[in-house]
Amino acid sequence: MTAALYLVNLPDDCSEPELDQWIQSRGLEVAALKIIPGRLGAPQAFAYVEMKETVVLSEAIQALDGQKLRNCVIAVSKAAFRLDWRATKPRG
Repeated sequence: MTAALYLVNLPDDCSEPELDQWIQSRGLEVAALKIIPGRLGAPQAFAYVEMKETVVLSEAIQALDGQKLRNCVIAVSKAAFRLDWRATKPRG
């Protein structure tokens, strides 16, 4: 079973390919991800990221939590639930 992460405080205009590249640049493999854009007057965008089975969840959180993506400090935690990833194009 794969692990899912919840990322908050993403830049409002962050794209899924940009986030995928940012995560992979830290040596982690992404199975699927979905960015939920912020609304006008609401908090910034957030994302659910499903990691490949080879990724240890605690190591992924440690590698990403508190890191900057552009000028935003990203907060990462274990996702409380899994989304239907079929709505998102799976990766490789």
